[in-house]
Amino acid sequence: MLQEGGNGIPFTTDYGKCRIRYRNRGSVSGMIDDSRILRQPSNSARIIAGQEVDPYLLDRFGFGSDMLLRAVTAGHADAVMTTEHSPATAFGSRFWEGSIRQLRDDLAPREWRALRPGQLEVVRNKLNTVQITTALGDSNVGIRSASPSCEHPRGTSTAKAVEVNQLTFAGLAVNGGWEPIETWWLLYRLSGEHDRTPISELSLPTTMSGKRITEWAVRIILPPASDGNSTSRTVRLPEEPAPVNVPVERRAV
Repeated sequence: MLQEGGNGIPFTTDYGKCRIRYRNRGSVSGMIDDSRILRQPSNSARIIAGQEVDPYLLDRFGFGSDMLLRAVTAGHADAVMTTEHSPATAFGSRFWEGSIRQLRDDLAPREWRALRPGQLEVVRNKLNTVQITTALGDSNVGIRSASPSCEHPRGTSTAKAVEVNQLTFAGLAVNGGWEPIETWWLLYRLSGEHDRTPISELSLPTTMSGKRITEWAVRIILPPASDGNSTSRTVRLPEEPAPVNVPVERRAV
């Protein structure tokens, strides 16, 4: 059942049982598009895309898409350093670690803080009204006509964050040690097996079904991380030091 919260964002109170079976496809294959049927988007989700993205982000968060794309690009740069001898989960874990680390680094000068509510790794603004976490998404990430989700099943911390989102929208009291706050997910994936361009979106979840996020209030579709933006992260090797010429005076024998 859809309702409208105090800030005009619709939310749902329907917690139906999960009907989607999870498949563990491995860390690298989980990053790329596959042939799974697209889930239709919720009618409640507001889609922000194209020229609307940066004005919306600046108004709501105080920064533009470049900040988010830097995080995605940094995570991707860390992930591609894995080799065939790396652990099976190395690609996905490095992508996640690199993205949340870069986002925290870039937002720290703006007085955003690194926090771990319920073991959920986030970066939170100084007003304690918004926090962002990052996660590998499924093949629907970035597709306006589909409904995305996190690639892997989510735990109790995600469930609590989504519950708090609902209560925050509705203007209701929050229990369990959490304050009213919006938790947004920076979701990312790779566009394909041969085209490894990172695709991403910043989205606000409202409903979980089982261990999967199934409903979103807002989805901000970001441009590809390597589309020529100045956010692309270039890995540079240290330059060789310039030769030093030391004059040597010869002594008379």
